[in-house]
Parts: sequence; C-alpha cells; structure tokens
Amino acid sequence: MSNVGICWFLGAVFCLLAASSTASELGPEITFEGQPPLEMACYAKYEVGFQISRQYANPFDPEQISVEAVFVTPSGKTVRVPGFYYQDYPEHNVRQDDKFEGASGPACWKIRFTPREPGQYQGKIIANDHAGRTEVDLPPVRVVPSDSPGFIHCTTGDTGRTVFDSGKMFMPIGECLWMPRTLEQFEKELVEYNEHGMNYFRFFTSHDSMFFFQNARQPSGQYDLFTLST
Repeated sequence: MSNVGICWFLGAVFCLLAASSTASELGPEITFEGQPPLEMACYAKYEVGFQISRQYANPFDPEQISVEAVFVTPSGKTVRVPGFYYQDYPEHNVRQDDKFEGASGPACWKIRFTPREPGQYQGKIIANDHAGRTEVDLPPVRVVPSDSPGFIHCTTGDTGRTVFDSGKMFMPIGECLWMPRTLEQFEKELVEYNEHGMNYFRFFTSHDSMFFFQNARQPSGQYDLFTLST
C-alpha cells in the first residue's frame, strides 16, 4: 500500500464563466471554478469544480437537479460520469471529535473522472432541473501515457483472478477492519498496514461509526457533507 492518506482540497478559487454553452433559456447557468485541466497523465484524477446558478432544497435528489459529464475517449467510446455536490471543511474540524465549526468555503459541484487511454478527450457538462436543461462544453484535455498499471478488476472464467488493466496480477493482502472511531486511529492503522506490506482492507460504516453520512444535522434524505469530507 503506497501513498495512503487523507486528501484535502486546498487552493484559491477563480471563477470563469463557461464560454461555450448550448443551454436553453430555462436551464441553470454553470460557472467554472478555476481552469479545467488541459493535460494530464493516464489514470490521474481529472477534476473540475463549478457553481450552478440555482439553489435546491435537496441537491442530492436527482429529481430536483441531475448533473453529469459526458466524455468521448480517443477511441470513440462515450463515458458518462455523475456530478456531485461538495463542500470542504478545515482539517482541524474533523480532528475534534465531530465538533462542527463551519465549512472552509461555499459548497460547489464537481466532476471527477479517470482517463484510461492516452490521446485527446472531448467532454461536456449536462445539468437538468425542473425548469430546463443546460449543456456546457469542457475544454479538450490531452492525456499522456503513464507508468500506472491502472484499475483492478477480475478476469472472466472459472480461474478468474484479480489483475490490473495492464494485465499485471494483483494479490490482495489485508483484513476486514472494524470502523475506527477517530481519524487519528484510522491514519495510524493505515501506516502500520503499509509497513507490513498490506495493500487491501475493507471496513464497515454504521449509525455510530466515524462515517455516519446521514444524521441529525441534516434533513431526512440528505447527506452530511461534513462527515463525507473526512
């Protein structure tokens, strides 16, 4: 297990109005936060943040607002990626026994995507709500080859095994981990796993775990962005 840890989104936010749009007059306006990626390595994380001009009672309900990105790969395949509602919280909030002290900035929408083949990708963001539909073109992104072996998946047949996209075999070594109660404990255990050559584990989430996604801080049917940020 390498490069294991908790990733926090930091950085200045630059607002750029999406220049290329085929939005209907009734569709919500989409405004990028920062410049979308123009070049990246294969299997790296493509991420773009943006604001939607309307507010929704429950942004997690696709009946109220549905957001996705559609990418066309260099080989001509179409890949659809769901968008999600996101808000960042300072790291010290998470390290104080769930003591809530506020977000580090306004909520936004995000698209995350992992390209699996080199070449140039075309993409667009589509937003649908009760009033209309908006389509905004993303800048073309050039993907270059990398040393990453890719995603892990199972081969077919009776002798199926776990392999990377590259064809290299993956042998999972780990355990079923009961949910740690604090972020510090979680990080400590990950370090110990790495030191002993472990590369896989699974854990449970429940009503009293560290990752309690739905709780009294949020209305019924909504998710707690503070907990998800951990």
